This record gives sequence, C-alpha cells and structure tokens, in this order.
Amino acid sequence: MVPFGWLYGLVLTPLGHAISWVYRVVLTPMGRGVGWLLWAVFVWPWVTLWRYVAAPVLRYGLVVPAVWLYRHLLAPLAVLLLVVPAVWLHRTVLAPLGRAALVVLREIGAALGHAWRIGGFVSRAVGRGLKWLVWNLAGRPLRWAYATLLAPVGHWVRDAVL
Repeated sequence: MVPFGWLYGLVLTPLGHAISWVYRVVLTPMGRGVGWLLWAVFVWPWVTLWRYVAAPVLRYGLVVPAVWLYRHLLAPLAVLLLVVPAVWLHRTVLAPLGRAALVVLREIGAALGHAWRIGGFVSRAVGRGLKWLVWNLAGRPLRWAYATLLAPVGHWVRDAVL
C-alpha cells in the first residue's frame, strides 16, 4: 500500500492541482474570450442592426403611418358607415318599436288578468249551478227517500225484529 500512497501523494495530487490551475487560469479566461469574440462577431452586429436600423424603419415606416391611417381615415369612416346608421336605426325604429311592444305586452297582460278573473267568476257560477242541479236531482230525492221510507223501515226492524 505504501507505493500507492506515494503515487497518490507525489504524482496524482500535484497533477490534479496542475490541471485545476490550467483550467482556472488558462482555459476559463480563454473560453470567456472566445465566447465574447463569438458574441461580438455573430450576435452583436445583428442586435445593433435590429435596434438601430430595422426597428426604427419598421416603427416609423410602417407602424406610425398605419396608426395615423387608422386614426384619421379608418376610424372616422367606420363611425360614419357603421355607428351613425346604427344609432339612427336604434333611435328612429327600434326604440319606438320596443316602447310600442312594451305597451302592447302590458295591455295583453292586463287583458289576461281580466280574463282570468272573469273565468274565475264563471267557473264559480258554473260550480254553484252544478251543485244546485245535483242537489235537486239526486240529493233531495235521496234525503226524502231516507227520511220517509228507509228510516221508518229501519226503526220497525229495530223495534219489532230485534
């Protein structure tokens, strides 16, 4: 085991420290420099071109005229062609029709209420008439038959037979 300990302590540990030093002192700054160089060569020109050339051209060449066109031509034209006729239609046609429809519906509701009350009076009168008719056609004769025929026969059976 002693030779492996010497190998580790005298060869492998200094070699690891040397590799670590080369990585830290040489490779990392070189990688950062290469990354910065690649950024400067490939990315930064495109960012600069977009920021200072393409975006202002698009913004002031397309967006600003489009906004101006919308504000000064399309929006007033839409108001003139769509909103003004719609407001006129609503004020002169739809609102009076709606008010008239509400009046008609209110009158129909009142007429239905009167018809409901009249139907109640009629059904109550028909019910009273049916009650009177049933009483005079069936109730009165049955009451007379019970009082004059069945009750005396029942009393005779009770007194004489039982």
